[in-house]
Amino acid sequence: MTAAELLSLFKHLGIRLEVHDGRLMVDAPKGVMTPELREALVAHRDELLAMLHPSRSSEEHGESQQEHDEGGRAPYLVLVNGRVGAEAHTKDEAVRAFDKTVLGIGPTETTVTVELVDGEGKRLRVAYFPPWPG
Repeated sequence: MTAAELLSLFKHLGIRLEVHDGRLMVDAPKGVMTPELREALVAHRDELLAMLHPSRSSEEHGESQQEHDEGGRAPYLVLVNGRVGAEAHTKDEAVRAFDKTVLGIGPTETTVTVELVDGEGKRLRVAYFPPWPG
């Protein structure tokens, strides 16, 4: 799981992350933060800090964190039921990847959720498909 996927999952679960004085602060509903989520949080701490608290140099040069592709990672993800289905480096590519993913959803026994999220985990588009045996 990437830091962007973790951030998206946290938002979905109602877990809030904030940066105060360079420290990552977590506010989670009771019983939601599992040991596995804690391990993932620790593993991606530095990436999450960078995503939530962009450097001043990026802000001074007018770059948005959303468009800034740090470390070669794609700033946009298409998630299918919380798992990465596609990555994109521009918003136009991301929208095309989202549309292609949505059009590729076929008959399913369970509900399918397709999300387009930016590097901060913000949902830009969401599509839900109910069970459809075909």
